[in-house]
Amino acid sequence: MEQATPPKALQVKVLTMMFLRAVFAFAFLGITTWFQVKEYSFSQINLYPLYAVVVTIGVFTILYSVALKRVRNLRRFVYVQVALDIVLISYIVYVTGGIGSYLQVLYLLSIIGSAIILGKKGGYYAASVSSIFYGVLIDADFYGFLPAGHKVFTTTFGYTWEEALTTVSTNILAYFTVALLIGYLAERTERFERELEEKGIDFEKLERLNRLIVESISSGIMTLD
Repeated sequence: MEQATPPKALQVKVLTMMFLRAVFAFAFLGITTWFQVKEYSFSQINLYPLYAVVVTIGVFTILYSVALKRVRNLRRFVYVQVALDIVLISYIVYVTGGIGSYLQVLYLLSIIGSAIILGKKGGYYAASVSSIFYGVLIDADFYGFLPAGHKVFTTTFGYTWEEALTTVSTNILAYFTVALLIGYLAERTERFERELEEKGIDFEKLERLNRLIVESISSGIMTLD
């Protein structure tokens, strides 16, 4: 049976994962964009979508921080936050090449954060939403339903449907695998921490009982083997 995380501990987890996601998102965005830039000439690069992504990540982080102090249902807030993150990640994947983007790894960050905060259910939720958005995005990009002018990189080569299907299926498999593993580890860690806390409380009660016994005896104590 899944135990509810105390509100204060959940708030700390949400705040920590929120800033870590922003840091890793900027890091992956910078590194992978640099490698992709090397494959293209500057005439093929449109940096305005990249600027929009950076500004949006910063604005989302600020809004999350402000809203975190006012929300009453933290778990529902996390679910909404994960969904918005996945929408933003889908846009990042689209503008950095769509099917040819390296940044589908950002979905894993959202899945990991959701699984750590909400357990397996949260991990499966993030994996499911990521799979839907990524699958629809790749399908729309493959058939040319999305305008190529909004991309940072203008690709000059196409992909076969076998490559598109392989890309989608392998990434979706990775999303659910990560959700399963991280969710399992997060629940085991939380259970272990809870057991240690309960044992600590028991030891404190035992120590307090022994102290009361000693203080209640005025004459003395004799112990026998």
